[in-house]
Amino acid sequence: MALPPLLLAAHGDGARRWAEVAKRSRQVELLAAIDLAAGGVEGIEEVLAARPDAAIAVWAAGPREAARVAEHLKAHPGPALLHPPPARPQPGDHLQLVHGWLTLSGVGALERLFSSRGVESVRLEVRGLPEGAAPGITEALQHAMTVVRRFGRDVAVESAVLATEHELSVELTVDGRPWHVKVAVRGRELDLVVRTREGEYGWASDGVSETLRRPRAEPRAIPALPWEERCLRQITHPVKGCTLADAREVTRLVDEVELQLGRRLPPDHVIPRGSGLAALGLRGELPDAAPLAPTAPPTPTLRPSTSLG
Repeated sequence: MALPPLLLAAHGDGARRWAEVAKRSRQVELLAAIDLAAGGVEGIEEVLAARPDAAIAVWAAGPREAARVAEHLKAHPGPALLHPPPARPQPGDHLQLVHGWLTLSGVGALERLFSSRGVESVRLEVRGLPEGAAPGITEALQHAMTVVRRFGRDVAVESAVLATEHELSVELTVDGRPWHVKVAVRGRELDLVVRTREGEYGWASDGVSETLRRPRAEPRAIPALPWEERCLRQITHPVKGCTLADAREVTRLVDEVELQLGRRLPPDHVIPRGSGLAALGLRGELPDAAPLAPTAPPTPTLRPSTSLG
C-alpha cells in the first residue's frame, strides 16, 4: 500500500534536515514542511484539515510541546511519528515515537538472542542520544530504558548511583536476569554486552556504524544510516521504534530510579555548553558539573557534664 503524502513539522533546522531526507526518498511525496517556531501546532491542524489522510512526522522542541502535539494527533487516522516522547504519555498506541537506537539493523539479531532463553546477564552502556549529546541525564536514561524495554518486559530497578550530573549507574532485574546499565550525557554511543552459556555477544553503535560481536567469530561492522533517515523509515518501512505504551513504562522506570536515588535527576542544561554566563549578561565561568545534593551536617553528640568539684 502506497504511503500517503507526508507532512513534516519541526523547528528551524530540524524541519530542513527532515525535508532533505524526504525529498531524496523515492517512497515519500512531501506534502509540506512546517516550521513549528512560526506556525505552531495550529499550522499542523490547518494542513491536516485539508488532507486528513496525510502521514505526519513531528519533531517537537521538547517533551511538553510533544505532549500537546500527541493530544492533537490522538484521533489522526494516518501514520504518525513523534519526537521526542511526550511528558507523561497518555494511554494509547495511535502514534509511533522516534527511537534512533531501536531502528538500527542489529536490533533483530539481539531480539532473537534474548528469545533463546540462554541469556545470563547483560551490560548496557549508553552515552548521549542517537542524534548526539543529551541535554541532560534524564533524556539519556529514557533512551537507555527504552532499549531495555525492547529486550525485556518485566523490569525492576534494584539500585541507582548518580556519580555526577553527567553519569549514572543503574542495577536492574529484567525478566529475572541482572542488567548493569551505565548512562552518560556526552557522546553518541551504545554498547550492549550479553553474557550467555556460549560466551559473550555484543552490539555497539557510534552513530556512524554498528558492530555485532559473537563468540569465536570476527566482529561484523556495517554502516549505520543517518539518524534522520532512520526516523522517517519508521513511516516508510516496517521499522519498529516505540509506542506511547512503551514511553509510559519508561517514565515509570525513570521515576523508580529517582526513588532509589532519593532525589530528582539533575535538570537539563538551559545554557548551551561553551556559551558561559555571557549568555545571561553575566561574568564568570560555569563549572563542568553541578554539585550533587549536599549531605546533611553530622548530628552533634551531647557529652555528659563533669563536675570540677
